[in-house]
Amino acid sequence: MSVTENLQTTRPAEVLARLKPLYTLVNEPDVIKFLVENPELGPFLETTRSKLAEYFPAATFALEFVADYEVPDWFTLFVKVNHNYQPDERMERRDKFYFDWWLDFSHLYSAKVALWI
Repeated sequence: MSVTENLQTTRPAEVLARLKPLYTLVNEPDVIKFLVENPELGPFLETTRSKLAEYFPAATFALEFVADYEVPDWFTLFVKVNHNYQPDERMERRDKFYFDWWLDFSHLYSAKVALWI
C-alpha cells in the first residue's frame, strides 16, 4: 500500500494488527496509545518499514514513543533502525533512503514521526 493511496483514518485495531509483525514496540503501552490516537499513521509506517527493508535488509525495526515532559505537547514516534552496518555504509544507505523516498513523504508526518538510523 502506498502512502498516498490511503491517507484516511484507519481503525486503530487494524493499524496495530498490521504494524505489530513489522516493528518491535518499545514502551509498548505508550506506542499503542499514540497509534490509537493517530491511526492515520498506519499506512505511512507500513510503507516506511517496507522501504527501509530495501535499504537495510539485515536490520530490525522498532517504534518508540518519546515525550519531553518539560515541554507540553512535545512527543515523537521514532522509527528506529537497528543494524550492524559500519558507519560509512550506514550513512550511504541512510542518505540513499532519504533522497530516494523519505524526503518525499516524511513532511506529511514530520510533526509526529522521526527516523533514527
